[in-house]
Amino acid sequence: MADGTTVEPPKYFRRSQDKLAKLQQKASARKKGSRARKLLYRKVAKLHQKIARQRKQFHFELSKQLLTKYDAVFVEDLTVKNMVRRNKPKQDEDGNYLPNGQSAKSGLAKSILDCGWSQFLDILSLKAERAGLKVIKINPRGTSQVCFNCLNLVDKQLSDRWHCCYHCGVMMPRDWNSALLLKKLGLDETLSIKRSTASRKRSQHHIA
Repeated sequence: MADGTTVEPPKYFRRSQDKLAKLQQKASARKKGSRARKLLYRKVAKLHQKIARQRKQFHFELSKQLLTKYDAVFVEDLTVKNMVRRNKPKQDEDGNYLPNGQSAKSGLAKSILDCGWSQFLDILSLKAERAGLKVIKINPRGTSQVCFNCLNLVDKQLSDRWHCCYHCGVMMPRDWNSALLLKKLGLDETLSIKRSTASRKRSQHHIA
């Protein structure tokens, strides 16, 4: 958030992942159509339901906290379904499959789905509308790469969790910088990040 505070996701699915795997293994080992198999799969379904309810409750509680504290909340307008979509397979000239980065993306996609971003944004928007408050969605393009202070481009890899701007000297956690930039863009509708068609290393992003 723009005030520097962070909220760690509870990761309900990750915490129950081992238990789910054991139940599914036991169920698959039972004879098809047997009562024991049906009972085990019923336990799997109940555990999935519990995870979904815990996640939803957390989203409601967090939404309430934010809307009690702020009159407007600025969020990235993310297309989550594209972020968790499987990578297209790659093949060489002989038809052999090449690495496409799907194994690395699978872990990220699982974490995104475990957080339930889409559901949280829906709940937050609904509660804000009922309370007469605002949830404003900002174009996410560039918000993780641009310095909030000088508005220059600072290239980062996904693994880089610290923002170090060599233009103005600002150093802070990457997510905090992004939150401050979102707030800056959201507070003034006339602001927008200009994007150069030149090389990323030579281009500079700034707000007009």
